[in-house]
Amino acid sequence: MQIHAISTGKESVDSFVQKASAIYDIVDFIHIRERNWSVAQYREAIQDLQKIDKHLQKIVINDRVDVAYIHNVRNVHLPSHSVQPEEMNRYFPTLSYGVSVHSIDEAIEKERKGATYLMFGHIFPTNSKPGLTPRGLEKLKNVVKAVSIPVIAIGGITPEKVSEIRRCGAKGVAILSGIFSHSNPEKAALQYHEFTKY
Repeated sequence: MQIHAISTGKESVDSFVQKASAIYDIVDFIHIRERNWSVAQYREAIQDLQKIDKHLQKIVINDRVDVAYIHNVRNVHLPSHSVQPEEMNRYFPTLSYGVSVHSIDEAIEKERKGATYLMFGHIFPTNSKPGLTPRGLEKLKNVVKAVSIPVIAIGGITPEKVSEIRRCGAKGVAILSGIFSHSNPEKAALQYHEFTKY
């Protein structure tokens, strides 16, 4: 199973690069999700990460399609409020993109329009979605069955819950606070990695 580590939205460039460097060889993808960063801050982080991986194959830019395109980062993740697939296909055909979805109908539509993966959630209760009822494992199963592209589960996923996600047929898990907010991101990433084997 894939591990997608997502930044907290509260990182400085230095803290992000430090954490990303520590987990780079452990996880499959690292999402830069820093909505308050300037283009210059993105550029600084990308240049620092290129010292680890020149082609930035594991880096995913969240929402900022312009930043990804300008800096030749191939992978983009589109929140539901972001650039639409039709616009991606027309203006940024060289970029590979995944999309956040919240229903079967939305999942089918985004696959048809060219998304390479779907991120579905939130699956379990999470502090980042207070008061909102989680969509749960049964809905995750239904989304997985409805599409042929990979589905990545997100929301309240601890290492111990990874096996439940696997049994639903999802191809991966997306982790935000469980890794980037952990006091030792490398240790946390290794714990998730260990559970992806079972």
